[in-house]
Amino acid sequence: AVMRAGDAHRARAATAMNVQSSRSHAIFMLGVRRRDLRTQQVRAATLHVVDLAGSENVRRSGATGNTLAEAKNINRSLLAL
Repeated sequence: AVMRAGDAHRARAATAMNVQSSRSHAIFMLGVRRRDLRTQQVRAATLHVVDLAGSENVRRSGATGNTLAEAKNINRSLLAL
C-alpha cells in the first residue's frame, strides 16, 4: 500500500523517447530487525531501493515547456550524483 501511494504521487510525462517518462526520483528504505531469542542479540539491516528519474537526450526527446525544464533539471541532478 505504501509503495502504491508513493507511485501515485510520482510525476510522469510523455516524450518522444518514452511514453511514461519518470520526472522524479524515488527512494524506498526498508528496515529489518531480528532478535535471537536465546542470546537477545539484535541484528538490523536497511535495504535502500532507489529509482532515479531517467536521463534523456533533450533534443531527441522532443520535450518542450515544463517538460523541457524538468529534463534539464533531471540531467543536472544526475550529474551531481
